[in-house]
Amino acid sequence: MTLQKGKFYNADTNSEVVTCQFNPEELKLSRTNKWDPTPTSGSKVADVTFGGTEPQTMTINLTFDTYEARTDVRDKTKLLLGLMDLPSGDAQSRPPHVEFGWGQFRSFRGVITNFTERFTLFIETGIPVRAKVDVTLREVPKVAATAQSSGQNPTSRMVGARRVRTVQPGDTLDLISFQELGDAGKWRLLADSNSIEDPRRLIPGFQIYIPSDN
Repeated sequence: MTLQKGKFYNADTNSEVVTCQFNPEELKLSRTNKWDPTPTSGSKVADVTFGGTEPQTMTINLTFDTYEARTDVRDKTKLLLGLMDLPSGDAQSRPPHVEFGWGQFRSFRGVITNFTERFTLFIETGIPVRAKVDVTLREVPKVAATAQSSGQNPTSRMVGARRVRTVQPGDTLDLISFQELGDAGKWRLLADSNSIEDPRRLIPGFQIYIPSDN
């Protein structure tokens, strides 16, 4: 079996941008629930109120090496760093959405929030030929990604969203609609707002934005 290489993609154009010279040893995924303290009478310990689920983050540690070729390793790493830049000649107001793929694994769609580069080997002319790169991706909500790819303003799709709910095993769209909106019949509002094509197949861990039902 051929060894698969990790790759970074521009998710807006669905094009490959960077192929990793060395696959990462590990991928670190993190997700946080927001809990807001609420003072309660008669207790020194504040109660907490659920404030929604924060986007997932993924940290990837990579190594780039051009020692044998004796070329500047920055020619490789700048391709990855370029995914944090605004597209040249493009009027859109953000850098591209990205995805990391490795064989059959594909990350969530996100943006690069942090890029740290350390040069650990130089040749006699001072040119860096080995770099350690740490990259952090932050998840972009699916509804925003879908809106962007269809040419809509993702912010407009999020206006009126009350909170985020993470799908649990056994959840159905009509059950979520009943619990969140008080009417099981409003499941189609949730489906349309979250670009859910098959309401009968909800994947545990998927984040659903609960819109205003006004």
